[in-house]
Amino acid sequence: MGNSFNCCRTSIKGKRAGMRSINSIVLSVALAVVVLPSVAYASDWAEAEALTRLVKQIEASKALLKQAERNSNPNKRLQFDYEELNKNLQEIQTGINLYLNKPLEPRTFEEIRNSFSNYKRDDR
Repeated sequence: MGNSFNCCRTSIKGKRAGMRSINSIVLSVALAVVVLPSVAYASDWAEAEALTRLVKQIEASKALLKQAERNSNPNKRLQFDYEELNKNLQEIQTGINLYLNKPLEPRTFEEIRNSFSNYKRDDR
């Protein structure tokens, strides 16, 4: 009887660990979204660098999400919606990539003059 109790305790610990990893995924993405605006004002390059790091973190989070889904119990009464979270992460990642890869807005330039000489008449 003691063995079956230990088995249940181990299984509960594994489920808790899976939920902790999911919570850490959601927390890290949320934290990045909150912290990112303060970093973004530094410069365009700093913003792009921070957003690129965020895309890499989302990729790592998606890998953790797959691992958590593999470790989940399909017979549980309450199931975590891994597919929906994955869709949300993908949508965030796509939006960031679209922003990072947007074409530069054309700048306006002053018209170039045809004459570069400035002749002055000498009216004597």
